[in-house]
Amino acid sequence: MKIYREIKNLGRVVPGLVATVGTFDGVHLGHRKIIGRLLERAKKRGVPSALVTFEPHPKAVVDGSTKPFVLTTVEEKARIVEETGVEFMIAVQFDKSFANIKPKDFITQFLSEGLKVREIVVGYDHHFGFHRRGDISLLRDEGKRLGFDIDVVPPALLDGLPISSTRIRRILMEGDVPLANKMLGRPYSLCGKVVEGVSRGGKLGFKTANVLLSSERKLLPGDGVYAVMALVDGKLHQAVMNIGCVPTFKQKERSLEVHIIGFAEDIYGKEITVRFHRRIREEIEFESEKALAAQIEKDLQESKKALSKISRRDKE
Repeated sequence: MKIYREIKNLGRVVPGLVATVGTFDGVHLGHRKIIGRLLERAKKRGVPSALVTFEPHPKAVVDGSTKPFVLTTVEEKARIVEETGVEFMIAVQFDKSFANIKPKDFITQFLSEGLKVREIVVGYDHHFGFHRRGDISLLRDEGKRLGFDIDVVPPALLDGLPISSTRIRRILMEGDVPLANKMLGRPYSLCGKVVEGVSRGGKLGFKTANVLLSSERKLLPGDGVYAVMALVDGKLHQAVMNIGCVPTFKQKERSLEVHIIGFAEDIYGKEITVRFHRRIREEIEFESEKALAAQIEKDLQESKKALSKISRRDKE
């Protein structure tokens, strides 16, 4: 898959695309449904497929949000999209100027003149342009005028409700990892680098790796203890992760600590990917370090039990 950072002139290089446009945060099953239709339509027409997305997430620019909320960084998104078979991904720089583009101008300048699309595939609730004023009705009208078709994909449902990035974020914050993973179609994951911490885990008999996230915008699941799989140097290991402020030690800042079960190698400075499978419990303040250590041992056993049940596909 080839990745571009702007739409301009791509249509001259690869004219006649079938494209889809959206934020695609999480690339969840609803997005996969749109991508599946995109590939189907591109194959039928005998032309390349392209996915247009935005970086950073429009919410960070339009609302000025500084809170971590994205389900996938642009790098994670590119890797997942590439696995689907899409041929081109355009990650457009989203800034105040881009946010102010009127819907008709976006269609004319970017979709028609920039990409020279033959067909646009979008989700059922697609909106675009200044204040999200552009909608499917406008796309249809402008498509007739400019000579491209519109294909609208209905929502993917779970328990009778549309799968959406907003719904997944809420569920992750509540700690319901299995449900979030079901909507994503894969385990939710975090990537970062192992850095030095205060070494409390080692003193308790459970060496931990402190993780510094690769993106400050990445959404963290709700505080608690999780059964996870840790990917280090290309190998997956059963592990336990704590997210939170470690109330027993009155820690002020939120931290991410991973204990890799049966693992003793020095991995400081290395990249690590953590895949979430289940929340074991909420964070608890213990009356003593001894009581905390005893609970950690229970957490390890509970995590091993939970991770033994995940499929081989989730471990690969």
